[in-house]
Amino acid sequence: GGRGFHLRPRLYESGLGLGASRRPSSSRHNQNQIRCSSSSLCSSQVLIPSDLHLDTETSPSSQKWDSRTVSNAVVKYLPDGLPKNPTDNADSIADAWRMWYTGTDADGARSVGIATSIDGVTWTRDTTASPILAPNAEDWFYCDTASVEVTDVAFQAGVFWLMYDAEDKAGARRVAVALSQDGTNFARYEAEHSSGAMFVGATIADEMPTYEVEDRAGNANKMWDVDNVGGATQVFAGPKEDLRLYYHAETEEGTWGIGVARSADGVRWIKVVSETKGMVLDGGRHPCVVPVASSDGSGLMWVMVYEEEDDQGRVGIALATSRDGMKEWSKEGMVLTAGGDGAWDCGGVGRPNLVRMAEGKWRLYYTGFGSDGHGTGIGLALGETEEGSVMPSEFVRRKGV
Repeated sequence: GGRGFHLRPRLYESGLGLGASRRPSSSRHNQNQIRCSSSSLCSSQVLIPSDLHLDTETSPSSQKWDSRTVSNAVVKYLPDGLPKNPTDNADSIADAWRMWYTGTDADGARSVGIATSIDGVTWTRDTTASPILAPNAEDWFYCDTASVEVTDVAFQAGVFWLMYDAEDKAGARRVAVALSQDGTNFARYEAEHSSGAMFVGATIADEMPTYEVEDRAGNANKMWDVDNVGGATQVFAGPKEDLRLYYHAETEEGTWGIGVARSADGVRWIKVVSETKGMVLDGGRHPCVVPVASSDGSGLMWVMVYEEEDDQGRVGIALATSRDGMKEWSKEGMVLTAGGDGAWDCGGVGRPNLVRMAEGKWRLYYTGFGSDGHGTGIGLALGETEEGSVMPSEFVRRKGV
């Protein structure tokens, strides 16, 4: 177990990849002119359920874990390749892009797998290693006995930290973490909660031995996040704040909101309430937060893309900004909406994951939902920062040839 474990993270600027010192360039490839990797892919899709392009009757069982849906892409650019495995005879690993994603099998169980790419557009499943994290069949008391869904991957102190939504067989959802030295072979980290979870909702927070709440607003609602805590993503906030954890949760009224916690070691988290309602943004789920330089040179601007329902009840991806990332978040509107009638993502788009490219360009990886609400694939949209702004005002689906 990991109880009592202390680790001072080695931190990197968010958005640069895992320990990267430079941003990926799109100069080697025309982002709008890259051939799709499968004839079954629609132009903006980069990964689809394995049932749609594999002979699942004859394919190995390792390929069936994502046969029904794929979703929740977490994409990182590693310019120096993955850390070399001591047992690997290869001198280096050429695939500089890596995707951790969630797959659903025919029975509805969700697991986590990986895919690799040389350009971030044409992806190859790692069918040998995947799934790299599956529902826990060994420890009945653990928080992830029913399903696991990846929400973020960070690289700290030479270790990959994979944060995931953990669901037990009673339907309770919490935030958990698994650790790896190579980004492929992960071991669960048993955190302070009795279920092994790292972060939990307010209704069971008293079960955490070192649970703390920091009220920066005064008379704030410290109990707003009562259920279904998840969507966690880590962000380095500088030496004063160290690490932040942005997450979503369900309120007592059944609505959703996004909150924030901080930590000095990445293990024990202090929930921060800087707004009277407790949450930093209402109505949102699955936050992806990136600090960027402000257009006026006055410091950092905090940018969040997140999932939110549109006027028709379909999920879309919206943008919000803040000066400090803790309070006074301003909603800027939708940056990507559901596809048109008959499109593969006509049911909505969500689970956003931002990758900052060179020269003001951005990539937005997202989950597309079909008309039945299931995740029918992982898509890619492109954006470019306009002069005087910190983020694209909209993202456009990549067009393949």
